[in-house]
Order: sequence, then C-alpha cells, then structure tokens
Amino acid sequence: MNLTQDTKDFIKADCLKDTSEERCGVIVGSRGDVVAIPCKNISPNPSDHFVISPIDLAEIRKTSTLLGYYHSHLNDHQYELSKYDRLVSSRLNLYSIIYSIKTDTFNDFQPHAN
Repeated sequence: MNLTQDTKDFIKADCLKDTSEERCGVIVGSRGDVVAIPCKNISPNPSDHFVISPIDLAEIRKTSTLLGYYHSHLNDHQYELSKYDRLVSSRLNLYSIIYSIKTDTFNDFQPHAN
C-alpha cells in the first residue's frame, strides 16, 4: 500500500502529539479514500507497546474497511518494525506502518495474503 504524503503527514502529527507513549491508529478505506484514524492506546505499558482499543475498532468498522494500522516507536533503536509487529501484521493480514520519533522516519510492512 502506498500512502499519500498527506496521510503520512497526518500520522506523523498524531504520533508527535504525545511522545511519552506509543501513539496508534488504523488506516481505513472510507468513501473511496484511504485515511488514518487515531485510536486510544490501552496498553498497560504505553511507553513500550500499543494495543488499539477494541471499542475504537468496533466503531470504525461500522462505516469503514480496515486496511491497516500505524503506531509510533519512541526509541532511536526502534526505527524498524519488530518481529512481533510483523507477526501481528501477518496474522491479521493488515498493512502496518510505524513512525519513529527519534529518527523521523517511516517503515512499513505489507504481509502476503495466503
């Protein structure tokens, strides 16, 4: 999936709103457009992990098609998707993109459909 620069700029701005914890959200298809929607991180340890709120997901799925998700990484050594990030993306068959706060870079992963 190729995100537009506007969508990447939106994700970056969301991730920079609070750099003390991982920010997260979903990428959806809605009315022919691909957009990013911020979600609440309900992880018990949000400075190291993210968990997207299932309430947010349920609401979003009522009107949009889930295409992927995004989250931020806070530390400079975390500019790539972790093994766990890739596993989750593959299991859900969803595109995943991270924004690294420290390196100001994006990195993404598109799993192969079986």
